Amino acid sequence: MYLVDLKNGEEGIVQFVDGCHNFRLRMKELGIVGGSNIKIVSGDKEHGPVLVSVNGNKFGIGRGVVNKILIKDF
Repeated sequence: MYLVDLKNGEEGIVQFVDGCHNFRLRMKELGIVGGSNIKIVSGDKEHGPVLVSVNGNKFGIGRGVVNKILIKDF
């Protein structure tokens, strides 16, 4: 299951981030690494950015990014 499959308010645990080395490093800087909790706070995953919460920090990520984060739901 990918992050794009979650609805607003749902959360999961990051299993893997798909992408090139630089992309994975950027996600690591944001705290999006294997084992971290991630929650969809709000947003339309088909149009525009999505507001997510990772370990208590909130930030927006693009819709292309949510398609690259493999998660396991609770």
